[in-house]
Parts: sequence; C-alpha cells; structure tokens
Amino acid sequence: MRKRGAFIFGVGAAIAVLWFGFCREPEAESEVRPSPAIAAQSPPADAGPALGQSEPPPVEAPAPAAPTTTAPAIPAPQLSESCRRSQSAASARLGQWRKFERAGVTLRWYGSTPTHETAYALIDEAVATAYEAASVTGGPVNTSLELVVYPDKASMRDWLCVPSWSGAVFEGHTLHLAQSPEPPGVSRTSLRHETMHAAISQLTNRVPTWLNEGLAQRFEVQSRGRRQRQRALREQLVRNQTWIPFSSLGGSLSQLANTDDALLAYTQSLAMVEFLIDRGGAGAPERALRYLVNGGDPARLLEYAIGSSAVTERDFLDWLTFHVDPDPG
Repeated sequence: MRKRGAFIFGVGAAIAVLWFGFCREPEAESEVRPSPAIAAQSPPADAGPALGQSEPPPVEAPAPAAPTTTAPAIPAPQLSESCRRSQSAASARLGQWRKFERAGVTLRWYGSTPTHETAYALIDEAVATAYEAASVTGGPVNTSLELVVYPDKASMRDWLCVPSWSGAVFEGHTLHLAQSPEPPGVSRTSLRHETMHAAISQLTNRVPTWLNEGLAQRFEVQSRGRRQRQRALREQLVRNQTWIPFSSLGGSLSQLANTDDALLAYTQSLAMVEFLIDRGGAGAPERALRYLVNGGDPARLLEYAIGSSAVTERDFLDWLTFHVDPDPG
C-alpha cells in the first residue's frame, strides 16, 4: 500500500490539507489504486526494463466469447460501509458481462453486449497503445492487461468507490473504463492515459505522482476544452505566484474529493513534465524513470533528469510564467 502524506494547496488565500491513497485520471478527462491483492502483482522496485522492442504480434482470429454470466468478474474493494452500499447499488446495475480474449489481453464487458467487431477492435487498439507507451518509457511492453468496461462512469465509480471526478482507473493489471458511443467503444483519452500508467508500472512503483500523472496526460489525446481549463489554472498559479509543493505531489490523489483540487493537481503534474522535457530534453522522462528503477531518490528526480544541482518550486514557476499554454505533446 502506498505511503500516506499531506497534500497542501496554496492558491490565493485557500489552503487545503488532503491525504493520499491512490491515483487516477480526472473526469475533466485516473490511476493506480493499490490493494493487498494488487500489490502482490506489482513489479519489484528494482526491476529493470527489458530493452529492445519488437513489432506488435499479428492479429489473431477472433476467439468465441465466453458464455454470459451475472457473477462479478472483479473482486469488490473491501472499504467502508458507504462504499459497500455503493457497490451493492452498482452490482444491481452492472448486470451480465461477456468475456473476450486476444493477444494476452482479456476484455470483460458489462451491460449491453458489444459486437465481436467492437470488442476485438478495442483489444487491438489496447495492444497497439501498449507498444506505443513502452516506446515512451523505454521499458517492456505490457500486454498482459485486463480491460473492464462498465455501462457508464457512475457504475464504475460506485463499484470501485472512487472520487466523483474519476474518469477511469488503473489498478494492478486492470484498466477500468466506461463505455463510449465513439470508437473503440471507450474514451480513447482514458484508454491512453491508463495504458501509460500500466507501462510505468512495468518499471517501478517508486514513481512520484507528478511524473506518473504528467506522463499519462501527455500521452492522452486531450480535448480543446481540457487544454483551455489547464491554461486557466496555469495562469492562476502565475497570477497568484503560488504552486503545489513538489513534495505534496509525491503520493497519490485518490482522497481529493473536490474536482477543482484534483484538476489543479493534474495541471501542475503535466506542467512539471513539460518543464522536465524543456530543460532536460526529449529523453528526460525515460532518463528519470531509469534513475528511479536504479534506486534513485524521487526527491532528487528533477535535478538528476535535468542535470542541475538544484531545482526549486520558484524555478518551476518562473518557467511557467512563459509557458501557460499546455504543450499538445
């Protein structure tokens, strides 16, 4: 289980102290939620990346779907009484599910039964996205994934008992996603975000939140509206001459109940990754991940990856003053 710590916001006169649990993508467009069962599946902190990538495996012929069942396909988190009530309500809504498998990926789809074409197109895109994510991290390709697709975001949130701003969730080897009317059947932004979390988890579990969430957002296909909201928050940080302390972006964001607080945390995380790349070059993210894999101190991550003796919050804010527009990636 992740270490808990204080999360301090200093925007204007507002200061909120929040506690960490696990991380995820905000609804405005998610995350690693360790549990005892999940932790056992996580790679050791010193696990090194497998160098050298191969091409994605050839597409296999569609396998027949497993029989429909109403039994839960995923274990319910053991949380508070209020969470258990949410899970009970969600269970009644989830209904039947169908299972599809290909190329090492398992898809469990709740609610309306997808066509074979839709199901296998989603699996194929997940595999291709996993290869793309690995090319960013420099680590092994993670195709041993399980995709759980819910009828809607409300069902997903109630079943997992996650904050209302959660758009999707990654835990262990599972991507929890909500159905979308657009191809490939789920939000492509969410699929890419959570797949990057999966790729990072192949390397180490010592990645600070700002790097984990920043890289996941940079890997997304962000909407224009999302970029505009992030620009407004960047301008707010610059205007108020404030920031979230780097040390407060080391743990997870799961206990942030307020959507605005969550979006601010995600905004600075993405901006810090852009700062890292601008100062350290395109290879800085991979260099930062390898530093952590080799046992480097997360608190010294920016200095190491950028090649500077010291990097402060003031250095970051001075940089942000001239970079209020999010980099499209």
